[in-house]
Amino acid sequence: MTSKHFVVPLSEEQQPQSVIDSLLSFGDEMASEWGSYLKSLLWADSPDPDNEPDSVPAALLEHDVWPHEMKHQCRAMRDCWRFVVNELELEGLRDVFDHRFDHCYCKECRSTTAEITERGDEVYVLPDGWCRFGLNPRAMIEQYGGDTSIVNVMFDRRESSGWPVGFHGSHPRHIRSILNEGRLLKPSQRTKTGTEITVTHVCTIGGLQAPAEVYERIFFSPSIRYCEWYCKQPPASTHLCVLQARIRKSMADVGHETLAGRVEDKYVERHEMEWSVKDGIHTPLYGLLIRERPEQFFFR
Repeated sequence: MTSKHFVVPLSEEQQPQSVIDSLLSFGDEMASEWGSYLKSLLWADSPDPDNEPDSVPAALLEHDVWPHEMKHQCRAMRDCWRFVVNELELEGLRDVFDHRFDHCYCKECRSTTAEITERGDEVYVLPDGWCRFGLNPRAMIEQYGGDTSIVNVMFDRRESSGWPVGFHGSHPRHIRSILNEGRLLKPSQRTKTGTEITVTHVCTIGGLQAPAEVYERIFFSPSIRYCEWYCKQPPASTHLCVLQARIRKSMADVGHETLAGRVEDKYVERHEMEWSVKDGIHTPLYGLLIRERPEQFFFR
């Protein structure tokens, strides 16, 4: 099976030569091929998409094409991006990514020993061990014709007190559909292609099945450990996927965990473990978090 790859142009601030220099580890012949290819793409006097090469040189297809806008190039990020491209098959949705906001939380890349910080006046538990690929919230909102002006508010430190971070665990098979919609949908809603969203988890509260109205909401958690449980559904996947969002707290309800104590997070109380909203427009997505599936990992 032929691998699929992204080729993302360099931003204006970056120097093509630095990219070519970094390829020397592949050997002189490989660096030379890369150099010729990048030069044809980036150093033309009048950049014109119609004049781009028809394809990546054949020899380069033996290696992963790394999106040059990415800040991190550690093993974990490379592995997770390979999964995004080849397994999630998101190349047709390239515009929803914004690699300026990529961040790696692996042991190799972490620049701090802190485990928590604060966003929107709420605790933000850092997703330790995960790789985040930034999404463009403005492009995501445009997917469903929403109000893009909220993007300026939710990231403005002076005004974003009501927009804390929340996580939503999902199976990899659902990610492309979610990004294509630009938002999360609740059960009974239909996607652009007409597929109805169905319940994938039966909630229990106090040992009893939750009332029907519980399933008419979209759930998040301030704990990524809690959200990992929702990735544990068959068929098995080599990687886990969690979506990162800013939550309009004024439109969210805070509730007790519904996993019967299966997951604990020392930074989040059990009675505050779940946040829910009635509409995905209140939870703009801005990150796709990926990590390799741990060896000891059970599926529900």
